[in-house]
Amino acid sequence: GDANTTQVLADWRRIKSLGRSSIKLNPSRPKRQLFLRIFNDSQYNRKEYAIGYLAQRTGLAVSAIRHYESQGLIKPNRTASGQRRFARSDIRRLSFIKIAQSLGFSLPYIRDLLAGLPDHRTPSGTDWARISKNLKAF
Repeated sequence: GDANTTQVLADWRRIKSLGRSSIKLNPSRPKRQLFLRIFNDSQYNRKEYAIGYLAQRTGLAVSAIRHYESQGLIKPNRTASGQRRFARSDIRRLSFIKIAQSLGFSLPYIRDLLAGLPDHRTPSGTDWARISKNLKAF
Protein backbone atom coordinates (compact mmCIF):
# COMPACT_ATOMS: atom_id res chain seq x y z
CA GLY A 1 0.00 0.00 0.00
CA ASP A 2 0.88 3.66 0.09
CA ALA A 3 2.16 3.40 3.68
CA ASN A 4 4.66 0.73 2.61
CA THR A 5 5.87 2.91 -0.25
CA THR A 6 6.29 5.83 2.14
CA GLN A 7 8.31 3.65 4.53
CA VAL A 8 10.46 2.30 1.70
CA LEU A 9 11.16 5.85 0.50
CA ALA A 10 12.00 7.00 4.04
CA ASP A 11 14.36 4.07 4.56
CA TRP A 12 15.98 4.67 1.19
CA ARG A 13 16.56 8.34 2.04
CA ARG A 14 18.12 7.30 5.35
CA ILE A 15 20.39 4.77 3.63
CA LYS A 16 21.28 7.30 0.92
CA SER A 17 22.13 9.97 3.53
CA LEU A 18 24.58 7.56 5.14
CA GLY A 19 26.32 7.14 1.79
CA ARG A 20 25.55 3.43 1.63
CA SER A 21 23.58 3.36 -1.58
CA SER A 22 24.35 4.11 -5.17
CA ILE A 23 20.81 3.47 -6.38
CA LYS A 24 19.99 5.53 -9.45
CA LEU A 25 16.28 6.05 -10.02
CA ASN A 26 14.41 6.49 -13.27
CA PRO A 27 12.46 9.76 -12.71
CA SER A 28 9.42 8.39 -14.55
CA ARG A 29 9.03 5.35 -12.25
CA PRO A 30 10.89 6.10 -9.00
CA LYS A 31 8.55 4.38 -6.54
CA ARG A 32 8.29 1.10 -8.43
CA GLN A 33 12.00 0.97 -9.19
CA LEU A 34 12.94 1.87 -5.61
CA PHE A 35 10.53 -0.68 -4.17
CA LEU A 36 11.90 -3.49 -6.34
CA ARG A 37 15.54 -2.70 -5.57
CA ILE A 38 15.15 -2.25 -1.84
CA PHE A 39 12.51 -4.89 -1.19
CA ASN A 40 14.50 -7.62 -2.90
CA ASP A 41 17.78 -6.75 -1.10
CA SER A 42 16.67 -5.86 2.37
CA GLN A 43 15.11 -7.27 5.49
CA TYR A 44 11.60 -6.19 4.45
CA ASN A 45 10.65 -9.72 3.42
CA ARG A 46 11.95 -11.40 6.56
CA LYS A 47 9.91 -12.54 9.53
CA GLU A 48 12.70 -11.93 12.03
CA TYR A 49 15.18 -9.09 12.18
CA ALA A 50 18.68 -8.53 13.53
CA ILE A 51 19.23 -6.10 16.39
CA GLY A 52 21.02 -3.60 14.14
CA TYR A 53 17.99 -3.36 11.87
CA LEU A 54 15.74 -2.63 14.86
CA ALA A 55 18.17 0.03 16.06
CA GLN A 56 18.06 1.65 12.63
CA ARG A 57 14.26 1.53 12.39
CA THR A 58 13.57 2.81 15.91
CA GLY A 59 16.46 5.24 16.39
CA LEU A 60 17.53 3.45 19.57
CA ALA A 61 21.06 2.35 20.37
CA VAL A 62 21.78 -1.38 20.22
CA SER A 63 22.78 -1.20 23.89
CA ALA A 64 19.35 0.28 24.75
CA ILE A 65 17.60 -2.58 22.95
CA ARG A 66 19.70 -5.09 24.90
CA HIS A 67 18.84 -3.26 28.13
CA TYR A 68 15.12 -3.43 27.34
CA GLU A 69 15.52 -7.14 26.72
CA SER A 70 17.25 -7.59 30.10
CA GLN A 71 14.34 -5.73 31.72
CA GLY A 72 11.81 -8.11 30.14
CA LEU A 73 10.26 -5.51 27.84
CA ILE A 74 10.99 -7.45 24.65
CA LYS A 75 11.66 -11.14 24.10
CA PRO A 76 13.70 -11.96 21.01
CA ASN A 77 14.19 -15.42 19.64
CA ARG A 78 17.74 -16.78 19.43
CA THR A 79 19.43 -18.49 16.52
CA ALA A 80 21.41 -21.69 17.02
CA SER A 81 24.52 -19.52 17.38
CA GLY A 82 22.84 -17.30 19.99
CA GLN A 83 22.14 -14.22 17.87
CA ARG A 84 19.02 -12.26 18.73
CA ARG A 85 16.22 -12.25 16.17
CA PHE A 86 13.31 -9.90 16.71
CA ALA A 87 9.75 -10.08 15.40
CA ARG A 88 8.26 -7.23 13.40
CA SER A 89 5.99 -6.50 16.37
CA ASP A 90 9.11 -5.63 18.42
CA ILE A 91 9.60 -2.52 16.26
CA ARG A 92 6.27 -1.20 17.53
CA ARG A 93 7.02 -2.26 21.10
CA LEU A 94 10.35 -0.43 21.04
CA SER A 95 8.74 2.67 19.57
CA PHE A 96 6.11 2.55 22.32
CA ILE A 97 8.82 2.17 24.99
CA LYS A 98 10.74 5.12 23.57
CA ILE A 99 7.66 7.37 23.57
CA ALA A 100 6.46 6.24 27.01
CA GLN A 101 9.89 6.92 28.51
CA SER A 102 9.97 10.37 26.93
CA LEU A 103 6.64 11.05 28.66
CA GLY A 104 8.17 10.13 32.02
CA PHE A 105 6.88 6.60 32.55
CA SER A 106 9.21 4.19 34.35
CA LEU A 107 10.42 0.95 32.79
CA PRO A 108 8.59 -1.21 35.39
CA TYR A 109 5.33 0.60 34.58
CA ILE A 110 5.93 0.23 30.83
CA ARG A 111 6.68 -3.48 31.36
CA ASP A 112 3.34 -3.89 33.16
CA LEU A 113 1.53 -2.18 30.26
CA LEU A 114 3.26 -4.32 27.66
CA ALA A 115 2.51 -7.52 29.60
CA GLY A 116 -1.03 -7.32 28.21
CA LEU A 117 0.19 -7.43 24.61
CA PRO A 118 0.72 -10.67 22.69
CA ASP A 119 4.31 -11.83 22.22
CA HIS A 120 5.62 -12.13 18.66
CA ARG A 121 2.44 -10.80 17.08
CA THR A 122 1.64 -7.27 16.00
CA PRO A 123 -0.84 -5.85 18.51
CA SER A 124 -4.34 -5.20 17.21
CA GLY A 125 -6.31 -2.01 17.63
CA THR A 126 -8.10 -3.63 20.56
CA ASP A 127 -4.78 -4.39 22.25
CA TRP A 128 -3.62 -0.77 21.92
CA ALA A 129 -7.03 0.52 23.11
CA ARG A 130 -6.64 -1.54 26.29
CA ILE A 131 -3.20 -0.01 26.91
CA SER A 132 -4.58 3.46 26.24
CA LYS A 133 -7.19 2.99 28.98
CA ASN A 134 -4.42 2.07 31.42
CA LEU A 135 -2.43 5.16 30.42
CA LYS A 136 -5.47 7.40 30.94
CA ALA A 137 -5.89 5.98 34.45
CA PHE A 138 -2.33 7.02 35.26
